[in-house]
Amino acid sequence: MITLLLTALALGFLQIAISYRHAMLFVKHKVWRLLLVSFSFALIGTLMSWIAFLFVNAIRGTMIINDVYAAMFTLFFLAFKSYFNTRRSKSVENIFDITSVKVLLYLSFASSFEVFLATLGIAFVEQRMNTALIIIFCFLFFFSLFGLFAGKRPTHLKSIRVFILFASFCYLLAAISTIYFLF
Repeated sequence: MITLLLTALALGFLQIAISYRHAMLFVKHKVWRLLLVSFSFALIGTLMSWIAFLFVNAIRGTMIINDVYAAMFTLFFLAFKSYFNTRRSKSVENIFDITSVKVLLYLSFASSFEVFLATLGIAFVEQRMNTALIIIFCFLFFFSLFGLFAGKRPTHLKSIRVFILFASFCYLLAAISTIYFLF
């Protein structure tokens, strides 16, 4: 369960990073619009998590390596990918006009691939799919909503890279926590 919570926390930090930088587009919008944006990110991310669980359930036990090693490798990969993205990528600061439903759905779908990979990592060690999907949906929804509300009132935080670094750290802790499943 700790691996699931740490991975969901990492996904939540990534949702804050995405929604925080787009929040200034919604300064004059009503609260229902913010709820709709957060719901679309959470729903599409949860659907990708469901697909990842179905995929892992289909291949569980058929791989050459142990499932725990596959989970550990996937989570370590995400940790290092997040860390190195903050070091050399300028694309983390891009802003898209997500007030348009079409662009919102594209960005929701694009960000859900990270959710898919993270769920692949936890699905190898987590057996309770329904519980995991509910937790992932809640983390994605509430962290996205938090990012939208916090981004509407910008303070001293100039870069969202700090959230991506927190996500990288949570992925790293989640990868280390899979060692428990080896024993």
